[in-house]
Amino acid sequence: MRILKFKKYNPEKIKGTEAYGGTVKIAVSKKAGSRLNSGIFILKPGEALIRDVHENDEVFYLIEGRLTVQAEDTDKMEISKGEILLIPAGEVHYSKNLGKEDVKVFWCNIEPK
Repeated sequence: MRILKFKKYNPEKIKGTEAYGGTVKIAVSKKAGSRLNSGIFILKPGEALIRDVHENDEVFYLIEGRLTVQAEDTDKMEISKGEILLIPAGEVHYSKNLGKEDVKVFWCNIEPK
């Protein structure tokens, strides 16, 4: 019988960091031996993530709430529960919860080679 190399993560059990604004729970990263970076971030009403930019595309999937995302010097875009947002490589972006309920987002990107 072959042993699966799958790894399962429970975001509720991951200790979060507030270094990026809000609470960011990193599930998969280089530390886990992967080129994929992924996890969950949670923003309470009025909270925002710090300015962010990546050398690769990033994807947000909104689990709960409504999230406002803005690229540098552009209009804001709002995404709602169940929607997916693609942030192209090199695009400076800001994420903020302007609503009245918590926002929970699954995010992922791949480390460049």
